[in-house]
Amino acid sequence: MDGIRMEQFPFRVLDYKAGEAWLNELGAAGWRLEGIEKGRLRFRRTAEPVSYAVELEQFLGCLAERDFRTFCADAGWEKAGELGELVFYASAPGRSPAPFHTDEAVETERFTRQYLVRHLARFGGWLALTVLPQLLRVLLFPGQELHRVLTLPGYGLLLAAYVLALLTPAAAEGRDVVWLLRCRRAGRLLTRSPAAVRRWRRAALAALGAALLLAAVGMAELVPALASRIGL
Repeated sequence: MDGIRMEQFPFRVLDYKAGEAWLNELGAAGWRLEGIEKGRLRFRRTAEPVSYAVELEQFLGCLAERDFRTFCADAGWEKAGELGELVFYASAPGRSPAPFHTDEAVETERFTRQYLVRHLARFGGWLALTVLPQLLRVLLFPGQELHRVLTLPGYGLLLAAYVLALLTPAAAEGRDVVWLLRCRRAGRLLTRSPAAVRRWRRAALAALGAALLLAAVGMAELVPALASRIGL
């Protein structure tokens, strides 16, 4: 449809500021967010640029609804839609809206305190699933593991696929933890550009694809070898 654009929002909650920057790139070209349909953002082309703000619903919930609506109207913002934990605001037509936050240090401390705990727990969980089991097996049964790798075709590939598949999300969580710690130290949310977020996402998908390929090749080698050993 002419003048209508549908887009997926390709950012996680942790990258909501990168999502805000992406929306403002669209807004600079005159695309106004009109609503969200089945998880997709619906934009309409307008003759004027649009500014956007992305906020976390849980942080807005501490404000009285009536007072917050008054603040938005006075500041030049209109609610454009919600997606999961995220709330999207667009500048009212003809307005240059005031910033949502005037104390960036307070916003950063509140955001990083909550999400740092969550991502540290995930990072520790992935490491416990990935590193500890393999480390214990190597330490307790070094000869057995080496024997399997050397004598079972495909076993080494399956082992590599297993570790890669689990290390990929662990690396992503570790990266998030480091970024959150850097934000706390800087007292502000450090910029992660939309392009950088997309590159990391593509790299993670490529690593998981490589793990699947290694697993497929390993199974193709291992299954016939095991079948011949048991006489099938």
